[in-house]
Amino acid sequence: MSINELLKFNLFYESYVNGEPIDLINEKADSNQALRDELDNKMKQLSASTSSIYYEHRKELDHSIHINILLTILATSLLYYSFSKLM
Repeated sequence: MSINELLKFNLFYESYVNGEPIDLINEKADSNQALRDELDNKMKQLSASTSSIYYEHRKELDHSIHINILLTILATSLLYYSFSKLM
């Protein structure tokens, strides 16, 4: 292969990769990067700080779990006390 043929092939390869123009590939890469940045920001908002949505929901869930545990202990104690006094 001559140098001219190699240069032509190189120019062709740089302008077309897998049948798509390199500009189109660069546009897709840029849009993918923008979407990735947006997703990263949303994930940080969900899980990063104490004022995040995730933290608020987790706090609410923990609160309801603790209340349910206390109510279960209270109900079990009341039933035990009632049945132990009956016998």
